[in-house]
Amino acid sequence: LSENVADLRSIAAGRAPSAQTIASLEQARRIGQVFSFRIYNAAGRLTLRSNRYNQNLSLGQPVEEIDRDFSAALRASAPMTIIQRAGVTGEPEYYASTLVPITDGQNTAGWLIVDIDQSGRQALFLAMTSKVSVVIGLLLIAAPVLGFWHRARQRALVEQTIETLARHDQL
Repeated sequence: LSENVADLRSIAAGRAPSAQTIASLEQARRIGQVFSFRIYNAAGRLTLRSNRYNQNLSLGQPVEEIDRDFSAALRASAPMTIIQRAGVTGEPEYYASTLVPITDGQNTAGWLIVDIDQSGRQALFLAMTSKVSVVIGLLLIAAPVLGFWHRARQRALVEQTIETLARHDQL
């Protein structure tokens, strides 16, 4: 996303996005699993929200008020990803939020936070772990049953051998 939007640096600087940029951002939301994003300037002030393209947010809220989890990473100039569970109605049940720097060569021009729906992956993970748990449970049940069966079979063979020897022994 940060490589495909040409005026991302200017948006981080506080300029309004072009119509082409808005179309690209909306296309990214429709095609992928991106459900929201926010662009902050280098100082950590909100300049654009995915649901408020027409508002000028150049004097917007600081990152500490909107994305508290990312404030330390932003101050340390480090990218970061966290997995979150929905706290608001309308959000996916599970999503990953990623903080990515917007650079203009050497310097950081701003920050992009992208929220990606992970509900499908979480459901697949839950299904997979459930299947693995069932298989492990069956193996834990099968091992003693097979051990008991093997021991009972050995005992029956030994008893049969003793009985056969007892019939043929003339003492």
